[in-house]
Amino acid sequence: QAEIAEKLGLTHQKLFDISSKASGQCWSLTSYCPVPGPVPNSPANDKYRAGFTGQMMLKDLNLSQEAANSCGVSSALGAEAVSLFKLFEQAGYSDLDFSCFFTFTLGINDAIKLKSIENDVNKLIIFLSPFLIIAKNKCESSAFL
Repeated sequence: QAEIAEKLGLTHQKLFDISSKASGQCWSLTSYCPVPGPVPNSPANDKYRAGFTGQMMLKDLNLSQEAANSCGVSSALGAEAVSLFKLFEQAGYSDLDFSCFFTFTLGINDAIKLKSIENDVNKLIIFLSPFLIIAKNKCESSAFL
C-alpha cells in the first residue's frame, strides 16, 4: 500500500490516518507501523532497532509451517512468507526488527528490476563476444596497427 500511496502523492502519515480508521486497521499498523513517522514508538523511527527480530519471525513462521504440515493442512501463504523471510535473513536483515521487512520488499522489487537488466546485459555480452574477440585480435595484429 505504501508504495502505491507514494506514487499517488500520499504521505506516510496520510495513508496511516486513512488506513488506521478503515479496514486496514490492525496492530501492525497502529502499534508497529513499518515506515518512519506515524507511530513514534515504532522501530521504523529507531532505524529498525530490533524488538522482534527478523530471525525470530522466521523461527515462528517455520514453526507455523511445521504445525500445518503435521496436521495435513496446506498453508501456501505461510510457505511464501517463510521463503521471503529466508531471503530477508540471507540479505543480512535478520538482526533488525521484522518491520524492516517492508523496506526489504521494496528492495526486492528493485532487485527484480536490476536482475532483469543484468540478464539483458549478459545476453548482450554473449551476443557481442564473438565480435569483441575479432576486434581484439585485429587490435593485437600488426596489420591493424
